[in-house]
Amino acid sequence: MDSKKNETIEIKGKRFPIGLYHDVNKIFQTEKISFQKGDRIFLYSDGIVDQFGGEKDLILGKKFTKKRFRDLLKNEKLISSTAEIIAENFKKWKGKLEQTDDVLVIGLEF
Repeated sequence: MDSKKNETIEIKGKRFPIGLYHDVNKIFQTEKISFQKGDRIFLYSDGIVDQFGGEKDLILGKKFTKKRFRDLLKNEKLISSTAEIIAENFKKWKGKLEQTDDVLVIGLEF
């Protein structure tokens, strides 16, 4: 996120599993990105956005979605508390439903 413009830029990963095909020599594409002081980058697995759940007043069983996740990150001002906010919101969203996939979120601030 560009701290001056409060802009979110998404760089989508390629849809190729890293460890599934042992006999395929896959060449991965390199992305070069420049950052400025105050910029943030978040790397995350699809497990967080694909988690089923919902708020009590809404119909249960909807996915958390990329939009909801991006809005959560955009509204959080302090990087130091972002991990707690993500964990709390994920747990609340999931409720009593089983976690459907692995969840990994890495956040960096420059």
